[in-house]
Amino acid sequence: MLVLVGPSGAGKSALVAELARLGAVTVHPTWTTRPPRPDELDGCPEHRFVSERGFDHLAEAGFFCDVVRPFDGAHRYGFARLPRRPAGPPAAVETIDTVLLRATYLDRVGGRIGPLVVYHVDAPVPVLAARLAARGTGPEEIAARLAFDLADTVLGRRSADRILPNDGTLASLVARTLAALAGDFGSAGTHAGSAA
Repeated sequence: MLVLVGPSGAGKSALVAELARLGAVTVHPTWTTRPPRPDELDGCPEHRFVSERGFDHLAEAGFFCDVVRPFDGAHRYGFARLPRRPAGPPAAVETIDTVLLRATYLDRVGGRIGPLVVYHVDAPVPVLAARLAARGTGPEEIAARLAFDLADTVLGRRSADRILPNDGTLASLVARTLAALAGDFGSAGTHAGSAA
């Protein structure tokens, strides 16, 4: 299982959307009660948006392996129980099972989804703040996210198998990630590279 971690605005969503479009990854979404942002209205591979009542029904049915309230605590995020792949060599794997998490929740959720390879997507704080503002995030939420992300980023860097700086174009980040996937996941990464 590939886990992408990193601060808000680092580019995890754009990266995973492009990797999914290329057929490199299968994204297992989190479920959230927060409303979608304008750039998420046409679909978002990493989240499913549900009402408070719908979230309650899923939680009561045992759909989630864990539920958290990050940032300001206004919205809940649920991590669905994921199917485990059979043990043995991943020779026939064509896509890589992928989730996006906060590093803070790696220990809490990671043990429930099997062996993990963790990639930390990183960017400087001024870039993060600018990206959050560009997507319409208000100043109070930007401050809450950046404060949450300080400790989370340190933990993410420490927990990561690879750190991917997002200091250029999306195309360069995708190319570096595909190369990393080929090294870490073998045939799946090779398949993904051929899709590009």
